[in-house]
Amino acid sequence: MHDEHLQEQNETLLRQGYTIRRLELKTATLVFANHGGKSGTITELEFSFVPHESFAHFYEDFYYNFNIGEPKRTINSPPLTIKEGDNQYIDVSSSILTIDWKEETLAEVLDPNLKLDDIVTKAFEKSKERFERFYDFLEKSQEIGKVSCEITLTKGRFTTQIITETLLENEPVAIHCDKSLTSLRNFLQTWENLSPTRVDLLNKMKRDFEDLIKEMKRSSKASEMEVDEGNIDGSRLNVALWNRLNEIRGSDERKIRWFLIRSEEGLEEDLSQLYEKITKYNNTISEALHLGDLKTKRHFQTINTERRRLHSNIEKIIKKVCQLHSKYVS
Repeated sequence: MHDEHLQEQNETLLRQGYTIRRLELKTATLVFANHGGKSGTITELEFSFVPHESFAHFYEDFYYNFNIGEPKRTINSPPLTIKEGDNQYIDVSSSILTIDWKEETLAEVLDPNLKLDDIVTKAFEKSKERFERFYDFLEKSQEIGKVSCEITLTKGRFTTQIITETLLENEPVAIHCDKSLTSLRNFLQTWENLSPTRVDLLNKMKRDFEDLIKEMKRSSKASEMEVDEGNIDGSRLNVALWNRLNEIRGSDERKIRWFLIRSEEGLEEDLSQLYEKITKYNNTISEALHLGDLKTKRHFQTINTERRRLHSNIEKIIKKVCQLHSKYVS
C-alpha cells in the first residue's frame, strides 16, 4: 500500500467530512508473452483476498480491475486475446473496503431498553473504539491478508485446451503507512463531525418509524373505500413497504429496521399475516377483474368483507407502531 497516496486520500476524506473506507493497494503489472504459433486467449483472471484474522474485524470486501493498452483502458475482467509472438502488459489496480464504521456499530448496539438517542450515542462510542483499534493495527504495520490469483487461458499447438493455472498463491499483503498515520489519527479527533453524524443516524432511525406509519396510514385510508364496478380496477392495496422490508432482510440495514419491528412483541408476525391477507385480497380483485361482465353482487360482497377486515387489522397495527415510536423517541 503506498503511503503518500493513502495520506492524500485520508486528508481529502477529512476535508469532505467522511471516514476512511477504501485502502488502495499499489498497482501491480503483469506481463503475458505468447511464444506460440497462434493466438491465445486469457478467458479469466481472478484475484481473491483472505484477510488476516487481526484485520478481519475491519474488512468488508476486495476489489480489482485491469488497465491495458496505450492509452490505458480499464476492464473489469478478460477475455483478452494475445496474438502469436506478441505480449500484453496488464496493470492490476486493487483496493480493500473496510466496514462502514458507524452504520456497522449502530446495528450492533441496538437495545430495546434504550431510547434512540442513547442507542446512537452508544454506537458512536463503539465505532470510535473500533477505529482506534484499526489505527493501532495499522501502526504496527502488520500483514493485512493474503492475495491469490488464478488465470484461465487457451493453450495448445495443435488442439486448443482451456486450462487454469495459479499465478499467485497466498502472497502476503503488508501495509507501511507511517506518514499517513497522523491523518488517520485526525479522524478520531473529529469523529463527531464525520458523516454520518449522530444527527444523521438518529434521523435515519426516526424515518424508519415514520415511513412505516405513513405507509400503514395510506393503506388504512385506501381500505375504507367500498368497492363497486366503477372503482374495482384501482382497488388493490399497496404492498410496496412489505416488499422493501423483505428485500433488505439480508442487508445491514435490516438489522436496524427489523430491530425496531421485533422490539414490539408480536408486531413482526402481525405485519407478516397482514400482508399475506393483503396479497390474498389483491388476488381476489384480479380474479374478479378477469371475470369481466360475469361478476355478480356476491363477488363485491366478498371483496368488501375482506376489505373491512383488512382495515381493522391495519388500524390495530398502526396503533402498535405508534406506541413503539413513542417508546423510542419521546
